[in-house]
Amino acid sequence: MNSGQVTAGAPDHGFVYTPVWFTGLGPEVRVEQTYGAGNPLVSGHRRALEDGSGGPAQAAGQASVVSSSGAVLFGTEPLFRDHPKGEFAQVARALSTVAHAHGGTGEESG
Repeated sequence: MNSGQVTAGAPDHGFVYTPVWFTGLGPEVRVEQTYGAGNPLVSGHRRALEDGSGGPAQAAGQASVVSSSGAVLFGTEPLFRDHPKGEFAQVARALSTVAHAHGGTGEESG
């Protein structure tokens, strides 16, 4: 489910080899996208570990893309195999969001 500026207009699906999800988020972190409820796996296979963790059921409803004032983290793979139909816009919006948060100067920090 898309719920933020970075994922606005993004497809209802994403490509993922090894999904990551984010929990225990602080108040300054925005959830931009979550994995679907139930079994979010549309195609392919994803097995849980022997202890039952890490499978699709555990990812269901969890935050898959999060942002704060200076960073955007993807638990999905928007650059999957260099042909993620409809997902390049997420990367562009993420870069724009971070650049805007840092004044948009284009200069490196650190």
